[in-house]
Amino acid sequence: MTDLTDAEHLQFILDLLAISCDAELVYEECPFLWHVADGRASFSMACSDTFYWGCADAETIAPADISLLRDCVAELRSAGPCEEMWLGVYFCARKRGMRPMNRWMKDMREKEGMPEAVEALFCTAGPERESDETGDDLVRDVTEVLTSMCARLYGRRSAKNRAARGVAAAMSEY
Repeated sequence: MTDLTDAEHLQFILDLLAISCDAELVYEECPFLWHVADGRASFSMACSDTFYWGCADAETIAPADISLLRDCVAELRSAGPCEEMWLGVYFCARKRGMRPMNRWMKDMREKEGMPEAVEALFCTAGPERESDETGDDLVRDVTEVLTSMCARLYGRRSAKNRAARGVAAAMSEY
């Protein structure tokens, strides 16, 4: 974005603000992140733990993305009232051409009440993702490591129980 003139940079910022106002994004729902370096603001859209677990993630918003961002607002608005709250993740999915993780989609349906119309939009963002069943392998591996560590600390008999409680506590968040 350093190749933009001051006027173009200002217009880009004004466009983002207009989209934010148009989408009626309130502070808690506003997915824009910004950073100022060398007198220039750069913007991104937050999407942590949406495409991959355990990562802080964001997608850069460039001046060329303004029309995509406007399209995302319009598409979400067509899905129903107040659906603009999904703007950040939907924009990232559209820009990447990638659906969110299956587990994320399930959580959003169950915990956040994502409407079917919004889910259908996410499904058009990219090809179907492989199953997240590898998460089961990860849980099994973590359980084995915890069991081994607990066995050294507390003895073999209670190690399995302590590891199971640790995994259950960690999984209760998901």
